[in-house]
Amino acid sequence: MIAIESNCPVNFEYEIEVTKPHPDIQIGPTRGDILGMTQTYIEVRFTPSTYTTAEAEISFRTTEFDSQAKLCRIVGNAVPHKQ
Repeated sequence: MIAIESNCPVNFEYEIEVTKPHPDIQIGPTRGDILGMTQTYIEVRFTPSTYTTAEAEISFRTTEFDSQAKLCRIVGNAVPHKQ
């Protein structure tokens, strides 16, 4: 879970666009509201299907005045379990 925190009493909408998808990485919800003075949670799930590194990119935007989209890279890796 990723927490997005609002430090002002105004509500904003957010939208996440997956710009570089990977089948092993899921994120959601991809749109919603960030309520003033609260935290909003976004879930990032990594379900590896192979013993490799997975990489995805997202663009995160809000309706906050004069805000710029943030590009985020999400990386997960899986290694074989050694006994």
